[in-house]
Parts: sequence; structure tokens; C-alpha cells
Amino acid sequence: MRQMAIWPIMAAAALLCATPVIAQQDHPDWHDTGVGGTGPLGIGAPMSGVPTMEENPYYTAKRYIDEGEYAKAIPYLDEALRRQPGRVNALAYEGYALSNLGDFSDAKSYFDQALSADADDRRTHEYLGEMYLALHNADGANHELAELTRICSGGCDEKDALAKAIADYQTKQASAAPPAKR
Repeated sequence: MRQMAIWPIMAAAALLCATPVIAQQDHPDWHDTGVGGTGPLGIGAPMSGVPTMEENPYYTAKRYIDEGEYAKAIPYLDEALRRQPGRVNALAYEGYALSNLGDFSDAKSYFDQALSADADDRRTHEYLGEMYLALHNADGANHELAELTRICSGGCDEKDALAKAIADYQTKQASAAPPAKR
């Protein structure tokens, strides 16, 4: 009788052992907690407050980007791309960080790589459009907005953000223009 009661426990243990482990960067709930570590909801994450390369470098870079610390994000993005070459979101963020640091040539290279890997990556089109605005290339920004319109015809945050950036740019340009002569 005692042997019959233990079989459900053994079956459950066998199922747990057979369950595939989800890679840290692929798990939808794996995110940066902002306290020096990454983990599902921060559980089990180092709490030192100082990120390390052993942690997920992509999420550490993303935290720095969210804080506007673009130069600090670059080595973590480089490491993320070393570990996973061609990772589209890391390429897009590297381009975004470089663009915000004024390194437009290298930024464009990363954006091109991201779009070569996924021509419909919304984030890349948004960031590339924003870079074109920084370069005073409204036509390039409008091209990226047209791409976003094609990709997400029902609307998306990236399209809305770029449309707002273009409108703000146009307003700023109009207010900076000298008054017309009469």
C-alpha cells in the first residue's frame, strides 16, 4: 500500500526533470529589475547593484539605455552580440546608443545589420528615423515612417513615436526659420 502512494510523486519528479529549461534571454518574464541583476521578477538575481558581464549583458545594456547612459551600454551590447551574433534587438539598441552619442556612421552600420536580419523590425525603423532627424534628413525619417506604416498598418508604438518625433522636428524647424519678408 505504501508503494502505491509514492508513484504520483515519482511521476511528478520525472516530469519536472524532463521539462526543458528556457534560456534566460528567451523567457518572456525574464527582465531587468534595476537592482544590479537580472532574473525572473528579480528572484535569485545578484543584489550588488553593479552589473557584471556574467549577468545577461543585453538586459544590463537595456537598463543603461533606459537611463540615458549610452556609453555605458555599448560594452554590454558588444558582449551580447558576441554571445548571440545577429540578435536584432541588440543590433538595434547598439545603433540607437551610438546614434545618441553622435556616432552616426557606426549607428547606421548597426541599423543596416539589424534590417538585414529582419527587414520589418519596428524598433530599428523607429530608431533609424530618429537618427535621420538628428541629421536633419526629414526625407529619410519620413521613409522610415512609411515603412512602419506598411509593417504595422493597424498602428504600433514605434510608428506613433516616430510620427511624434517628425512632428516635433517640423515644429522646431518652423519656429527656427526666419520670418518671411513682405
